[in-house]
Amino acid sequence: MRFRIGGPATALALFATTGTWAAEKKGEAFPPIPDVEAVIQRCDDISEELRATPNTSAINHGHMLTIRCLADNIQENLTILTGTDYIDVGSRGIHEPQTLPAFFEALTKTLDDFYSKVHYEPKSCSPRCGTMASNLVLSDIVNIYEEMLRDVIESRKSRRS
Repeated sequence: MRFRIGGPATALALFATTGTWAAEKKGEAFPPIPDVEAVIQRCDDISEELRATPNTSAINHGHMLTIRCLADNIQENLTILTGTDYIDVGSRGIHEPQTLPAFFEALTKTLDDFYSKVHYEPKSCSPRCGTMASNLVLSDIVNIYEEMLRDVIESRKSRRS
C-alpha cells in the first residue's frame, strides 16, 4: 500500500497556507508511519503457502516474493525519510546516484552471492551442499531486509517523517 500526497507542490501549498502539516496538528508523522511488525507479517503471509510446500523451487519463489515485498517497503519508507528515491553509490570520492530499485536489485544479488558461498560451498560439501541450501540463502536475505526495514521505520519514528 503506497501513500501519495499529490507531489511536492501539494505538500508545499498545504504548508504555505496553514503554516504546518495537517498531520502535525494531530501530533502524527506525515505520511503515517506503519507498524513495522505488521508490514513484515504481511510480507511473510504473501509467501506462506509457497514456503509450506515440499518443493524447493516453490519455497524459493515464496522467499523471493517476501524479499520483493520487504524491499518495496524499505524503498517507500526510505524515500519518505530522505525525500529522495536514490542512493549515492561509489568509492574513492566518485559517487553516482542509483535509483532505489536498482540499488536493491544489486544488493539482493550481492547478498545472494555471499550467502550462496556460505551455504553451498563449505569444504564439508562436495561438490555442493544441495538444493535446500538455496532456502537458507534466501532466508538470510529476508532476515537482513527485515532488519533494514526496522531501521528505516525506527529512523522515521525518531525524526517524525
